[in-house]
Amino acid sequence: MSAQPLLNYRYKILRALAEGGFGKTFLAEDTQMPSKRRCVIKQLKPVSSRPEIAQIVQDRFTREAAVLDAVGKHHNQIPTLYAYFATAGKFYLVQEWIDGEPLQVAAHKVLPEERVHQLLRDLLPAIAHVHSKNVIHRDIKPDNIIIRKADQRPCLIDFGAVKELMSTVVSPAGLPQSSIVIGTAGYMPQEQAAGRPTFSSDLYSLSMTAICILIGKHPAAIPTDSRTGRLLWQQYLPNINPALADILTKAIHPYPQHRYHSAAEMLAALTHQATSTTNPNFTSPNFTSAPPTAGVTVSPPGMLTASAIQAPTPHPITANTTEVSIPSAHQITSAQANSQANTPAKTFPIKGTAITATAFAVGAGLLIAVRPQPDIDTSSGNTRQTQATTPNLPTANEIADEPTSAEDFTSRASLLYSLGRLSQSLQDVDAAIELDPNALEAMSLKGDILANQSRIDLPGAIAAYTQALAIEPNNTDLLQKRCSAYQNNSELDLANQDCTQLISLTPNNPVLYDQRGDIRSAQQNYPAAIEDYTQAIKINESEGNPAANQSIYYSRGNAYAANGDPGKGLEDFEKMREQP
Repeated sequence: MSAQPLLNYRYKILRALAEGGFGKTFLAEDTQMPSKRRCVIKQLKPVSSRPEIAQIVQDRFTREAAVLDAVGKHHNQIPTLYAYFATAGKFYLVQEWIDGEPLQVAAHKVLPEERVHQLLRDLLPAIAHVHSKNVIHRDIKPDNIIIRKADQRPCLIDFGAVKELMSTVVSPAGLPQSSIVIGTAGYMPQEQAAGRPTFSSDLYSLSMTAICILIGKHPAAIPTDSRTGRLLWQQYLPNINPALADILTKAIHPYPQHRYHSAAEMLAALTHQATSTTNPNFTSPNFTSAPPTAGVTVSPPGMLTASAIQAPTPHPITANTTEVSIPSAHQITSAQANSQANTPAKTFPIKGTAITATAFAVGAGLLIAVRPQPDIDTSSGNTRQTQATTPNLPTANEIADEPTSAEDFTSRASLLYSLGRLSQSLQDVDAAIELDPNALEAMSLKGDILANQSRIDLPGAIAAYTQALAIEPNNTDLLQKRCSAYQNNSELDLANQDCTQLISLTPNNPVLYDQRGDIRSAQQNYPAAIEDYTQAIKINESEGNPAANQSIYYSRGNAYAANGDPGKGLEDFEKMREQP
């Protein structure tokens, strides 16, 4: 019996690993390396053999191989590309073999919260690295996350771009296009299913993976709220840490503009949650954190520097990177909570010490906003970022005796809210309002509690904000919160009214024009939405902040397309890709 010939005169096939619609995967041995290292060979075959697309596929294969090389070269949680070649109408990728086991979704193999938390923190730098190359993975799911045996680190495999390449066909107009949607049902969001993935699409898929391994159910088994389109996954984990629940719920929001816009932003939120958690059982899991990755660095207090990873793009290509600073979720929410600069800080006793209770969004976060909103400086009409500090939070048994005044009830409620104890916090704000019907801060906090994703009651939140606004009708912080609550509750006309009032109070705030554009797009008032997006773009350009326009160009492009002008939509997508 003759020996099996070597593939490409070099690779000895050991065994088949998998077979699918796009080709086969083999475990092989590199006979030309002294170590006889093992590698994975992916044999890919185009779905169409028509000669007019052969050269197109060949050219794109070379380009995509270069992208995979760039993505895997500098991150040890992404397989290194060793080689690529084509022969006899088939295409081959030779990649590093990750010796390990994929994540599994099974009721008897659920992972504890702390391990899933660390898994996310380990994978997000890898995803940030991928996005820094202007690449969207598009197929993040348990099967494509391998826990490496050597160090127990999670590794990311099987990028969707290769599958898209192999599914290339020619449209009736003679243009090359993908014949299928790339991604896995249940793990991919709606915009990806429509063929328009963004960076946040990967974050959605990662978070769905986290949820599924937390509850031991596949996505199809998780019910959906027919009114909002949101997955009702928290019913399976009633005792989950509220802050982690908020992070995951935000990341899987049906609409991409409501999610984290970058891996860096989501990592910042998770990092803050880990450092401020009050769960005494939260211990370091077996997963080992990845070493610092080029393109993502953490700088105190809670700031992340990322390489061009914050903006969505429907058609990613390799690109040069630019360093930008992104505020953490804690910094943003704390800025929102502290926008009333003239309100004095309140203190109350805690076993021999005192805690300042001005930033009541610590830990749980205010996640009702369409996009994270900076604090509004009403004097200038511009936005400003408020530097946040994390207080040393007390444990449950360190809280003082029963308060007697509205201020003390509000202060204790702020603390309880920061600890994720929403029911107790709500009791205290109700007590504060009963003692003082004009307790503005208590009303505002009540709205925040009721709008919290772990205890969502948007009508109740709206009522609380409305009660507070009856006292201060032009309070921009309250208007912003109510506007977002209206928007999330699909009361778009009222959301539009609040946003318009905010714009009249702060006419040079691009964030507000951007948000109103989203509201008007949801109302299908696309011409008005386009006007708002255009105004936001102009203000950002005049303030020397063009990078902020990337996501706005994406939104305006979609509005143009929905308004019957796809040409201008494509122009905006190109402008989005050109932004620094």
